[in-house]
Amino acid sequence: MNGQLPKLIDELLRYRESPVKDTRLFRKLRHNDHLCPAVEGQLNQAIDCFTKFHNIAYDVQGINDRGTDVLLRYDEETESGEPSQRYIAFQIKSFDDLNSKNYLRELKAQRFEAQTEFGGILEHYYILVCTDKLVHENRIRQIKKTFGPLGDVTVIDPAYTWTFIHLNPLRINAVVDSILREDDFVYKEARKMVESFTPTEISILLSIVYEQTVKQSSVINMEAIQERYFVKETFRKTPDYPRKYFFFSQEVSEFYGDFEDLDQEDIKDIQRAYGIKWVNGKFEPPKNRKRDFSIRFSEDFDALDGELFSIHAGAGEIELNSEYALPIKAVLLDAMVRYGYHDDNLLEYVFNALGVYDTITWI
Repeated sequence: MNGQLPKLIDELLRYRESPVKDTRLFRKLRHNDHLCPAVEGQLNQAIDCFTKFHNIAYDVQGINDRGTDVLLRYDEETESGEPSQRYIAFQIKSFDDLNSKNYLRELKAQRFEAQTEFGGILEHYYILVCTDKLVHENRIRQIKKTFGPLGDVTVIDPAYTWTFIHLNPLRINAVVDSILREDDFVYKEARKMVESFTPTEISILLSIVYEQTVKQSSVINMEAIQERYFVKETFRKTPDYPRKYFFFSQEVSEFYGDFEDLDQEDIKDIQRAYGIKWVNGKFEPPKNRKRDFSIRFSEDFDALDGELFSIHAGAGEIELNSEYALPIKAVLLDAMVRYGYHDDNLLEYVFNALGVYDTITWI
């Protein structure tokens, strides 16, 4: 498991950027009463999931006075096979903390104290900035400038910290699972199955496979899929963009390379091909059409018809191609056994474990 635990902690902290306006709510959260317990709870949830794959000794400690607010201790196996104790430290800066005129001096002293206390067994030092980003924009920039060059220190922006402390257990488990199974053959095959579909199409696909695998329905009713909460929620959360835009980043990267290397002719070609605009140095997404759910569902259903399943005309019943869906079946059953998930929770977990939204920058 060498290096996997620090990697998954880092992945969770950088999981997704929240809207800047959400960081205003940090004003209401107190350092000791709210923020430290929230971070401690999220770390415990992540490592509890991790222990379902690896047997490790660990401990998450709350309010500390050794230059840290939350401290994660774990045993890392060395080349000789002997366990070696390692630490990951988390320093939390609240809205009130950053109102102090001595905020930067205090932060430097805390980092130095932690480094002195733990020395070479301190794996990493995270500074979690938990404040209104618009109010403290200059102070956040100064913190990043001061600690950015240090390889063993990472400053987590408020927009990412907000996401981290609000990840639900199901989402945390899915992220941990996706990291630990990054090279797993079955998961690779399942991801390969869904890579050519949009998020809403995948929600329908997973629901059909679930009906056959878990409920053991040989023939599935289309209305039952359409009425499923997980499907409706996925449609609600996913903007109604033209289908080809969902593959925009991947296709442009494959054809043109890095976005930073695009010249004016490339930009014009991409704008014409995808019907999007280049504004302030980046591509703006197309207009959200906001069509009715039933129209979008029918369109997505048609996109899936054929290879995955066949529809019995008139009856509105679906017959799944069992061989095609084997990798997804395996992922569904594993999650049921490993985590005890069922119904919509199971579907949401698999949806996230397969990284459906991870490569899409707009969500």
